[in-house]
Amino acid sequence: MADLSTRQRNKQLRRTRIIECAAGLIADGGDQALTLRDLAGAAGVTVPTIYNLIGSREDVVVEVVTDAMDQMDAELSRLSEERGIEHGLAAVDACFDLILARKTLYRAVFRALFEMEATAVPQWMGRMFRRGGEVMEQAILRAVRDRDLRGDLEPLPLAHNAFHALQATIRMWAVGALDTRNSRARSRYAYLTTLLADATPKGRKRLLAMLRDAEATLNH
Repeated sequence: MADLSTRQRNKQLRRTRIIECAAGLIADGGDQALTLRDLAGAAGVTVPTIYNLIGSREDVVVEVVTDAMDQMDAELSRLSEERGIEHGLAAVDACFDLILARKTLYRAVFRALFEMEATAVPQWMGRMFRRGGEVMEQAILRAVRDRDLRGDLEPLPLAHNAFHALQATIRMWAVGALDTRNSRARSRYAYLTTLLADATPKGRKRLLAMLRDAEATLNH
């Protein structure tokens, strides 16, 4: 039994190493940079080992993306209860804290998804978009409860618009078009300006104050 357990641990370690190396190859050169031969060399395994542990090249990409999506979903699920507007900002910051903690993985994932747009949207981006939309919808409903938003607009389309801006900014970061500091500030700015469309006078005053903070970063 001990020998079996050791073999299982070693198998999992090799599998993890393969996924991490795959993420590194994609992050550096895009989806097309990932070949099983190069991956085997980077991970210190053979091509048949990759097939045995994970599968084809496409299966490897699926595992890289799935790992990242699972982590982001878990991070969004752990958000604490806050006022509505702040809850959405916390979601933005949680996403950026996670990609900073695992830069290679998320640069690889969003670069790959950017290059594989047609097939990625329904399979992976749709899942993340739904989860992110749910979080933003809760933020908007709370902001209505807090009387920072009027509630004249439907919360879910408003939430999807806010989360779409976050996704787009992370993609720009992934391909090197934006640095991390400006990416975070731009995402916060997009979220806050989205809410302005439904803001009460009190909420508008709060939102504008928060927007000034984002502008201070974006103007430098």
